[in-house]
Order: sequence, then structure tokens, then C-alpha cells
Amino acid sequence: MIQISSTNTNSSDILCTLLNTIDLNRHRSSNNYRYSLPVLRFATCLFILAGIYVYEYIRLNLKFLLPSIQTVKKYYTHNPFSEAKLHFKESKNYLDSIECQFIFLSEDCSAIIPKIEYDSTLNTFNGFVTPLLEGIPIENAFNYESFEQLKLAIETKTRAKLVNVHLIQPIHDRTLGLAPPPSVLAAYGTDNKLTSIDIVKKWIMIYQEFFSRNIRVLGFSTDGDPKYLRSMRIALNFFVKTQTLNINNNKLSFKINIPSSWST
Repeated sequence: MIQISSTNTNSSDILCTLLNTIDLNRHRSSNNYRYSLPVLRFATCLFILAGIYVYEYIRLNLKFLLPSIQTVKKYYTHNPFSEAKLHFKESKNYLDSIECQFIFLSEDCSAIIPKIEYDSTLNTFNGFVTPLLEGIPIENAFNYESFEQLKLAIETKTRAKLVNVHLIQPIHDRTLGLAPPPSVLAAYGTDNKLTSIDIVKKWIMIYQEFFSRNIRVLGFSTDGDPKYLRSMRIALNFFVKTQTLNINNNKLSFKINIPSSWST
């Protein structure tokens, strides 16, 4: 028998949330199961990553825990994840919910199987290389109204072999014990053909967007891609023969007031 005291659970602890869901639903009839928002989000991520057959197998074996496929699809329909959308508003809501004002940003690419998929919720096609404007990905760039337009796009546009994911890691008070989980800022298909200047412009835009929401970006991280290493040099004017981008005119950019309690 599962017994969990609500006074001893952390709202950010997904394991406790899942166990509480099992405990509550086991006392209800099958047509009266209830699922909290974190469980619905967890189920949606599992459904997207694992697929319909794996999800259904897990759901049948973990009774009382996961909602039906119809429920997951309905939740996604009302809360679609748009490719290349930068989720500043959602990130702000999440950070406010955990009372966090400082974040660290990271991004990295992962290989995927190139394929084109239609998102009926947003009426757009995913799987192409997302176009960039000043380093910023363009949201829902592939909307086609006819089969001829789609056919032309498939024949002429490049399919993405990589997905680029931007993550937010909250930097919270260490007295909380558990570190807050990261959150996705954006994800989109790419071929990694971008310039170092585009990367710096993207960093500046993201910093300023969070600054306008009273969120301080402490830094950016990624792997050892030469483009990103050069972007760091450009941002610092370090080993750069000519200053290609002046980021010091804006007094808001890259200026952080570190709490005095953080000093060692």
C-alpha cells in the first residue's frame, strides 16, 4: 500500500507526484481517474518520445498512473509545442513558480532520423531545416496550402539531420536541497550551418528578452563546436583582429548584479 504524506513531498519532485497519482486513482473508479498538470506533461513527453505502442504498454503495466492516449492527444491539442518557438512566457511562469530569478542557458544538437511530419494542430510541416533570421529561428516556417507547394518544398528544401535544443537551468538557493529541473526554451531542426555572428546575436536577443522579464542570464554553455568558441571570442573581443560586433553600447547586456551571499 502506497502512503505518501503531502507535507513531506516537494512539488518539483516528479516521483512523488507520480506516486501520489497512483495512490489517489487506486481508490477511484476507472472512469473517474484524475491527473495533475505535471503528470499530463510527463505523459505527453513519454508519448512523443516513446511512441504510441510503447506508451500503451507502459500504461497498461503501470495501472492508475498514465492517462489514456485520447487524453494525452487532447492535452497536446490544447497545449501544442511549436517548433522553433522561444518559450519566454512559459519560462517566466515556471521560474516565478519556483521563485527563481537567475538562470544558465545551454544548447546542443542531437542527431535525428530525417523525416517530414505534418502537425495538424498547428497546420505546419516539421522536419525541414528551420530558417534563421539574425540567428533567431523562424517559428512555423513551413505552412503550405497546396500539394504542389509541399512537393516543391520536399524537392528543394533540406531535411534536418539534427535537432537543436535550448535548455534553461534555474540557479536557485542551495538551501532548498533539490536543484530545480531544467526547462526547454526551444527546439528546432537544423543543419548547423550558421555563423558565429548569428550565435552572438541570438545570445544577446535571448538575454535581453529575459532581462525585460526580470530574469538574469548568468551565462551560456554548449559543446566545443568551433563556431561557438569563436562566438565567445567575439563577445569578449578576445583574440579578434577587428571588432565585428559591438555589444558594449547597450548597458543592459551582460551586466549582472551577483548577490553578495554568493561570494566565498
